[in-house]
Amino acid sequence: MSESEIGVVGLGTMGAMLTLNIADNGFRVSAYNRTHARVTELMDTAGALARRIAPCQSFEALVQSLKRPRNVILMVPAGNVVDAQID
Repeated sequence: MSESEIGVVGLGTMGAMLTLNIADNGFRVSAYNRTHARVTELMDTAGALARRIAPCQSFEALVQSLKRPRNVILMVPAGNVVDAQID
């Protein structure tokens, strides 16, 4: 299922807006957040852009949804959260 060009991890205010901006510029983007409610909120507010956004239930699903070479943007606070995502 490798079809997205870019993956975004972390859908807080900045991550959600970046995801919408990427989709608005014509790219297919996969979106994942540790708490799935943020993914649902993003898709509910994406409107017509939702067709370019692939909501992911897990980090593994996000990785599998990406074309190679994989491009992933981490939009999470620095520190333990980032370390946990990388591990």
